[in-house]
Amino acid sequence: MNGYGPYYMPQMQSPYMQDQQALQQRIDQLSQMQNQYKQPMQTQQPNVNWIQVNGVDGARNQIVQPGGTSWMMDNNAPRFYVKSVDNMGGVNFKAFEFKEIQPNEAPQPVTTDMDNRYVTREEFERFLSNIKAQTEEKGEVKHE
Repeated sequence: MNGYGPYYMPQMQSPYMQDQQALQQRIDQLSQMQNQYKQPMQTQQPNVNWIQVNGVDGARNQIVQPGGTSWMMDNNAPRFYVKSVDNMGGVNFKAFEFKEIQPNEAPQPVTTDMDNRYVTREEFERFLSNIKAQTEEKGEVKHE
């Protein structure tokens, strides 16, 4: 006897046991990494570094790295430009114009003038009567 009683058995680790422990450690690591991506990322608005340019051509010629955005202020006009390049090299260029507003004025709703795109029934009837009158004057109307 070894002096530890009848229930003592020396621990023997099989090679499979070591593989199981290594696998469990790797699963735990991957689980931790997955939880990091699930947490909402805190985004901070970066300070915009304005680049001074001379006109729209200066803004278009401004070099922007892929995945980046440049904000440009026109030196000669109340305009600013935003140029962004995606990771594939596609360029998106926008131009904006500053317009002074009075802070006390309520914003005016944007209305689309549809008068120049469509005719009213009244205008259409007038148009038809003019065509009929012109064709009758020339004697081109056939009476049935």
